[in-house]
Formats: sequence, structure tokens, C-alpha cells
Amino acid sequence: GGYDVIVSDNNGLNGIVECKCYAPDSKVGRPLLQKLVGACMAYPIRLDYLIFVTTSDFSEEARTFAQDFQKREKINLSMVRLYLIFLRNIYLSLLLGKR
Repeated sequence: GGYDVIVSDNNGLNGIVECKCYAPDSKVGRPLLQKLVGACMAYPIRLDYLIFVTTSDFSEEARTFAQDFQKREKINLSMVRLYLIFLRNIYLSLLLGKR
């Protein structure tokens, strides 16, 4: 628990990704970022980055937590906001068999 996807890049860096599809007025708060950080600390190998993706936005408290975490740890914590229209287009493309 605490993450949805495990990623490794060509440079040997490893990370985990958490994804949340929320309504635009429902912001991601600090507790969910803390859960991702907890999953990172419990992961069996050292992780180089964490990515949190949402269709909504992040609360000020979540942004502050991410900044403070990155100051303490040498782990990049990225917060990414995807727009719902973008996700819908991907979903429709997959349904229609287009890439």
C-alpha cells in the first residue's frame, strides 16, 4: 500500500508513483503525501524519487510538507497535476485502440 506503480529508469534510478483521481475542488492533503513517504521508507531498496499524480491540486500543507521532506532527504518528491480532460482523452484513445 501507499503507491500504485514502481518505476525504474535507464540510469538505474528507482521510484514509486501514487495516483489519485479527485474532483477539482478536492485537494490532495499532507496525509496522503506522508503515506507515500512511509511507503518509500518501507520499500526494500533505496528509492531515488517519489511521484504523486492527481487530477486535482495539492493543499498548501501538502506543498509545504513536500518542500520540507526534500530538504531533509535526498529523495525527489514530485507533485504532478494532470487535467481531467487529458486523462479522458487517454482513456478514450485506449478504448478506441488509438495511440
